[in-house]
Amino acid sequence: MLEFTHSREFRQLDSVSNCANLFADKVNESQEKLSRLSENTAILRGQIAEFEVTLANSLQARKEAERRCQKAEASADSWRLECELLSSRIDEGARAYADLAGVKVQLDEEIAMYRVLLQSEEER
Repeated sequence: MLEFTHSREFRQLDSVSNCANLFADKVNESQEKLSRLSENTAILRGQIAEFEVTLANSLQARKEAERRCQKAEASADSWRLECELLSSRIDEGARAYADLAGVKVQLDEEIAMYRVLLQSEEER
């Protein structure tokens, strides 16, 4: 019976030892997994930092582009205003020219009429 007890104790001890080994293996696997996750986390944090820098640079470039766009729009507005002013002046000049051309035609007609009158007076 003593032998039976020892063998049962050995089996229990062996079973406990197997459980301990399995637990140790699981702990090692968990530690390895945790280590890989920590490495991946560090890599991802680095990538996040790079993306944040890229985002900040992109936002700065966008602000600069918006500033240049506003400046270009202001310049374009100034040119449009100047073009409108010149167009208005050209229109005024064209109207004045048309008025003067009309006056010239009337004067030419009057001169022609006075010539006819003068010639008829001279013929009498």
